[in-house]
Amino acid sequence: MSFKNTSRLVKNVGFLYTRMLITMGVSLYTSRVVLDVLGVEDFGIYHVVAGFVAMLGFLLSALSSSTMRFLSHALGQNDLAKVNSTFLMSINIHGLIALLILVVAETVGLQFVANELTIPADRLDEALFVFHFAVLSFVITILMVPYNALIIAHERMRVYAWVSILDAALKLAAVLTLSHLAFDALESYGVLMFVVAAIVASIYISYCRRQFSEAVFRFHWNPALFRELFSHSGWTMWGSLSGVASSQGVNILLNIFFGPALNAARTIATQVGNALSSFVMNLQQAINPQLMKSYSAGDLQYTTSLMFNGSRYNFFLITLLAFPVLLYTDAILEIWLVSVPAYATLFVQLLLVNIIIDSTCKPLMAVSQATGKIKLYQFTVAGVQLFNLPLVYVAFKSGYPPESAFWILIALSFVALWVRMFMLRRIYDYSIKQYITSVLLPCALLGSISVLALWLLRQHVLSELYLLLQLMIMVVLYGFVVIAFGITRAERQFVVEKTTRVLDRISFLKKFKIGK
Repeated sequence: MSFKNTSRLVKNVGFLYTRMLITMGVSLYTSRVVLDVLGVEDFGIYHVVAGFVAMLGFLLSALSSSTMRFLSHALGQNDLAKVNSTFLMSINIHGLIALLILVVAETVGLQFVANELTIPADRLDEALFVFHFAVLSFVITILMVPYNALIIAHERMRVYAWVSILDAALKLAAVLTLSHLAFDALESYGVLMFVVAAIVASIYISYCRRQFSEAVFRFHWNPALFRELFSHSGWTMWGSLSGVASSQGVNILLNIFFGPALNAARTIATQVGNALSSFVMNLQQAINPQLMKSYSAGDLQYTTSLMFNGSRYNFFLITLLAFPVLLYTDAILEIWLVSVPAYATLFVQLLLVNIIIDSTCKPLMAVSQATGKIKLYQFTVAGVQLFNLPLVYVAFKSGYPPESAFWILIALSFVALWVRMFMLRRIYDYSIKQYITSVLLPCALLGSISVLALWLLRQHVLSELYLLLQLMIMVVLYGFVVIAFGITRAERQFVVEKTTRVLDRISFLKKFKIGK
């Protein structure tokens, strides 16, 4: 079972990384074009308005996580009737949530955007126009959650990857048309993002209806399952709310205290962070279905192994790219962007430090979801994270600079990591001592020594080389260090075997091409 699961996991990770590399490149270029076409002010306006809409989506995040958990749990038990019931109930619930968010956004949300956000008076009408389409795009995203969860629960990562690539390509095509349209660029951007969301949604629905019998919609209501889903998602919602507060809430505070230019800088930092975090999220996305299925099947040894290994892999993957970016942030942003917003470099560096700390937590969060006993875990962890918003407000009100928001975020993420470990131990039987000695200490030691060595290498050896060559050397060297000292002998042997197989295949293709 383990070998079969590992092979499927590796294949799914391959699909997701192919998706990631393509979409990351397209998305980063798209951001460059959007910033150039809209300008810093309109760029900041769009993202603070769209970000406010996204802030209403803590319900979406909670229900998405719960839907994924219950679908995977039913599949792990091979209970197809429960899979069908869970999917249909999730469709009903997400429809109600979409309606609720539409009403709240177009009443309370509209008034907040119009009266509280710092938006230049001559761009307020355009900002409100964009707000309406951002709300509609978000409603579509909510309605798509059950379909996305079904694809991931069935581990159809190839389909998920190709549709995501199409989504990124359509967004780039939409952005490239902005300068050729006779309409206002900000308004046009909002409309085009809605059109892209609608196209992608239709593709997901069409695929699921053709491939999965449970995806055919019919009216179905299961009161017991409804209560179970809502009980689980209610506590997950508490955790999601803390994430929203530390992200979009801080974005709004930056806007209120410092204006839209700082929103542009934070948006750039967030996009860089999201691009690098996608390495971790893709791996975690491939791990989650197996982790939840193994837990529901009673294979707790495999569940624990996935949790420990996933934490280590997440750390090494994020630092593989984050360390070079930390050391060359200025140069990378200058190449990427036509003009670099003030504070963007510092925001990127601080956000990456937080992402590195947070990377090891993802498997712990997934295991807590798998158990279903999330009340105490979510209440405590989210309670720590919710301190972020009031602390940032006090800091800004007291005259501290914009970067203080990121220092507060880093401190709370470090505290939350330890709280997660101890809260998880109350609902899942694992050794905290073993987790610290086999995951946290090796990662911290190897990471600290490596980043110091890379900094010295940059200062005294690589400074005269081209930037791209310097970055490639750092990635390769750190990769060798991780393989030599960061993974087990069995994992090292697995990497060598897979690498040898790929190289042999490339060699065969070259010989075949020459022979022809």
